[in-house]
Amino acid sequence: MKTNRIFVTLLVAVLFLITSCEFFTHSLGEGFARDQAKLLAKSSASSILTASGSMSEKAILEALGTKSKEELKGLSKSDKETVLNITFDGSLNTSQIAPLADEFLNNQSGTSPEQGMQNLANQLVDLITPVNTSAAQELLNDQQTLETVAGNQLANAAFALLAQSAKELNNSSPPIDIMGNMGNQEPPLNLQTSTTQDIVDAMLDNPTSANENASDQLVTAINTLKVLSGAPIDLDGNGTTEVVPRPENEDITLFGALPLTDLLSQIGL
Repeated sequence: MKTNRIFVTLLVAVLFLITSCEFFTHSLGEGFARDQAKLLAKSSASSILTASGSMSEKAILEALGTKSKEELKGLSKSDKETVLNITFDGSLNTSQIAPLADEFLNNQSGTSPEQGMQNLANQLVDLITPVNTSAAQELLNDQQTLETVAGNQLANAAFALLAQSAKELNNSSPPIDIMGNMGNQEPPLNLQTSTTQDIVDAMLDNPTSANENASDQLVTAINTLKVLSGAPIDLDGNGTTEVVPRPENEDITLFGALPLTDLLSQIGL
C-alpha cells in the first residue's frame, strides 16, 4: 500500500506540473483520427512530423506506426525527440486533471485517504488515451537514440509507455495493478541490480501471451529508465548486458520539473 500511496501522490504532483506547463492534447473522434492517419501514412516519417501542429497526436502516431524501423531510426535527432514528445502528449488527457488533483488534495468528496487514493488512481487511468506507441518503442530500442536524444525526452517517453501499459492492463480480465505488484516484491527489485525481465515479470505478476503488447511496452520503458540510471541493459536480447553511454552529470527531469532520480527512489526503483 505504501508504494501505491507514494505513486499516486507523485502522480498528482506530476499532473500539476503538466497542467502548469500547458501541455495539451487534441480530442478527436476515432473515425476522424483514422482518416487523418490514412492520409498522413502516404507521407514519409519526417513529413508526417511537419503536420504535428494541425493533426491530432493520435493520427500522427498511427501513421508513424506504419513506417519501417530503418526509416524511423534514420530520422534526425530533433525529429526523434518530436516523436517521443508526441507520444507523451497524446497519451494524457490533461483537460480534467486539475479538478481531480484538487479534489484529492482537499478531500472534497469526504472519503478516507486510502479510498481517495484508490478513486484517484482509477480516474487517472481513465485520462490515459490509448495511442500507437510502436514508433516510440522502435526509437527507444535503438542504441543511437538512447545515446544521443535528450534525457528529458527519453524519460517522458518511458513514462508514457508505463501509462499506456497501465491503461491496457487495468482493462484486462482480471485487472493487473503493475505498481501494486511491484510493491509486493521481497526482496525489492531495483534498476541497478535486477534485470529488466525480472522487473516486468514482477509488474505483471503472472505474465501471459494476452499481456504481450503491454509487456513489450514495459520492457522498453524499464530499459530506457535503466539507461538513464546508468545501469546495464541487454538491448539486443542476446544475453549480454552493457551500459549505454550517456552524457556525464546529466540532470534529467520528468516534464521539465520533477527530478527523475527522486521519482525512481520513491517508487522503489
